[in-house]
Amino acid sequence: MLNLETTIKETGMRELSVHERRRTGLKGGVMIEGPVSRTLKEYSNITEGFIITCIDGTPVSTLDDLVDAVREKDRLTLEGIYPDGTYTYYCVYISNH
Repeated sequence: MLNLETTIKETGMRELSVHERRRTGLKGGVMIEGPVSRTLKEYSNITEGFIITCIDGTPVSTLDDLVDAVREKDRLTLEGIYPDGTYTYYCVYISNH
């Protein structure tokens, strides 16, 4: 299982800039831009550049949205898009402890 706090610290995540939102046509999202933590990669096969737009169907525009969306859950579906336009989703199991 993933530990959410550790994963956010180990993986560079940031909110999309205004320019990126305009370029992609997204209202918001959280981009994974740093090296993906080994644990996250092992559990989801997610790679750098992925923009999380929804978690379990709930829109995610900010890091606060991301934290709120995963609170007290043990399984998540991360929906989003890669810079090349590929939409995909990942199911991950997490530990909030």
